[in-house]
Amino acid sequence: MELLKKAFFENVDTVVATKSEVAYLKESVLLFSSGKKIAAPPKPYITVEAGDNNKVYVKSNSKLFRLTGDSFESVCDENSEFFLIVDEERHIRISPEGHEGTDSLYHKDTLVWCVPEEKRMPIYRGNTLVTFPDFKHKTLHFREMDTFEIKKEISATEPFEFIRNSHHVFDDRVIFFQYQKKRDTSKMQQVIATCCDLDSGKILWETAFQGSHRYILNDADGNLYALFGRHEPGGETLYLNYLNPTTGQAKLEVVEKNTIVVSTPWLAQIYKNVMYISDIYTEGCVIWAFDLTTKKILTHFNLGLDKGTSLKAPVIRNDEMYVLDSTETLHVFDIVYCDGV
Repeated sequence: MELLKKAFFENVDTVVATKSEVAYLKESVLLFSSGKKIAAPPKPYITVEAGDNNKVYVKSNSKLFRLTGDSFESVCDENSEFFLIVDEERHIRISPEGHEGTDSLYHKDTLVWCVPEEKRMPIYRGNTLVTFPDFKHKTLHFREMDTFEIKKEISATEPFEFIRNSHHVFDDRVIFFQYQKKRDTSKMQQVIATCCDLDSGKILWETAFQGSHRYILNDADGNLYALFGRHEPGGETLYLNYLNPTTGQAKLEVVEKNTIVVSTPWLAQIYKNVMYISDIYTEGCVIWAFDLTTKKILTHFNLGLDKGTSLKAPVIRNDEMYVLDSTETLHVFDIVYCDGV
C-alpha cells in the first residue's frame, strides 16, 4: 500500500462526508469529489455531525439550512447558536453551554417542548434523547423525545464519571465510557464501558478494563478500536484496544515496543480494515496506515508541515483520503494497493 498525494486546496473551511463521497467548503462554495459545486448560504458553518439520512446541514447567520438536490433550503428561521437534527421534520435548538437559556424541540415550525438548558444533548435517535443533568457527568437521563420525560436514570460508578463526548450509537444500543478524572498517571488508565438499550435505557452490559476511552468503529467487523502510545520505562509502547459492542468483550495488546508511531485515538479513521491516523506530534505531521488484521504499520506519509500546524482526522471515501490542517489547507491522497495490500 502507498499513500500518493495528488492535490491540495487552500482556504478550505470544513470537510464533510456523505455515505458515498466527500465535500469541502471553500469560499462559501461546497465542492464535491464528483465535481459538483453548490453555493452555500452566507458565512456558512457545517458540522460533520449535522445530518440525517445522509443529508448535509449548514448553519448560516444563526439559521439552519438543509442541502436538498442542488440548493440549500431553509429549515429554521429562528436564531440559535446550536442545532441538533433529529430527522427531516424535527430539530432541537440548543442554547450555548454555560449561558442561561432553553433547549427546544420543533416539529417543522411547531414548538413541541421548551426546557431550561440541560448541558447539551449528545444522543438523539428514534424517540430517545440522552442528557447530562449535572456538570460532573455522574448521571445520564434517558428521555422520551416528544415529551422530554425521563424513562431511565443511569449513575456512574464511583469515583468514575461519564465522558460526555465519548460514546457510540448503534441501531438499538448506545455505549458510554466512564473514566477517573483524577488518577495516577503512572498507571494505565482504568475505563468502564456502559452499554444501554437505546429505547428503554436498560443496561445491557458493563465492562471494566485498562486502556483508551476513545474508539473508532470498524465497519468490516462491527468492533471498536483504539490505537494509542504510552510512555513506559523501556520507551514508548504502542497499544491496540479492542471492544465488542455486542458482548462487551475488551482486549488490550502490545503492538510495538520502542515505537516511533504517535497515535491519538480520536484523530483516526478506519477504512477497509486499515486505521489511518493523523499524527500531529511528529515533526512535519504524519499520516500512518495501520493494518488491523496483521497489527502492523503498512505505510506512512510525512506532510512536511511547519511547526505548530495540526491536523483533523482523515476523511476517506472511494480510495481517496482528505486531511485538513489548521492552516485551512486540504491535502488529498490516493490510496494505492500493491500486490493485494
